[in-house]
Amino acid sequence: MTIRILSLILKNAYMATPLFELLQPTPSKWTHDEARAERLPLYVEDPRTDFQRLTAESAWFDFSFHGRIKMSGRDALDFLHRLSTNDIRRLEIGGQSVTVLTNEKGRLIDVITVIRNEDHLLLLTSANNQETVIKWLDHYVIMENIRFEDVTESTVELRFFGSESDLLAQRLVGTLQQQEPIPVSKPVVFGSGKWLVIANRSSTRAILDHLQRNNLQPVGQQSVECQRIESGQPLFRCELTEKYNPIEAGLLEFISFTKGCYVGQEVIARLDSYDKVTRALKLINLESKPTEPYRLTFENPRHGEVTSCSFSFTNDCWIALAIVKKEVTSSSRITLVDSAGAKIEASFR
Repeated sequence: MTIRILSLILKNAYMATPLFELLQPTPSKWTHDEARAERLPLYVEDPRTDFQRLTAESAWFDFSFHGRIKMSGRDALDFLHRLSTNDIRRLEIGGQSVTVLTNEKGRLIDVITVIRNEDHLLLLTSANNQETVIKWLDHYVIMENIRFEDVTESTVELRFFGSESDLLAQRLVGTLQQQEPIPVSKPVVFGSGKWLVIANRSSTRAILDHLQRNNLQPVGQQSVECQRIESGQPLFRCELTEKYNPIEAGLLEFISFTKGCYVGQEVIARLDSYDKVTRALKLINLESKPTEPYRLTFENPRHGEVTSCSFSFTNDCWIALAIVKKEVTSSSRITLVDSAGAKIEASFR
């Protein structure tokens, strides 16, 4: 009972992100997103209209729940290169890359996007995970010249969807070009959306006015989550947890096997060299609708863990992501169990 009361207190304490907080008219329905630890609009108009805007037109979503860290000092780039999975030594000013932080056992701490500016690195962490990342990195600082500054609360992060995302982002930055520092505008290299803009939080009203003046509509969490699962994109606190290593979580493209040492490197190299990776991230099609809350398990728990679930507007069926034992993925049929104990037949896509 105590745990449930605490959970309800935390749930009710979730705050709307800056742009959604000021949005008028207010979205039709809101949700408390446990993975992102925020109060977000479930949908703005209706779920199908949102998804149509997101995939076939142009839309935006407030990703300010992501952590943002300013990492400065002459040793910053080399230090981060030595601690994370990807080779970022040659990252040029203005460039960006994705790298993974793992613990000594090769398990996930976070996936971070690294944007190199002239005098600092900007690190984009998973939702509300910036304090963990700063603490983890700072643990390894000995004599290096490095400073960390959590700029999450002083900035906003907006992401555009649609074929004209880059143009929409450039127009927004043009509106905000007198701001200091100048807003960051980059293509998205990991996570949802096609183009991102990061600006001072003091510009929130100006950003929203620009979006509404140009009739650029937001979408809700449901359509963003649907697209994420359809594309097999892992999410922090769902697929990205310390239960798994980055290969199991589908992050192989962000691991360099030639760069040399980093925290967890020996374990990850051994898993790859000796083909010891026993689980993989898989997309699953469900044959019927699960009961709310949409928490699914395998009928045989040894098969793996179902980590995310959503209705697919593209395929008009329910889908899920799961970390699955490799020997199970060869099966044509699997059985899941929903939160009410009902069995649901399913298959791997």
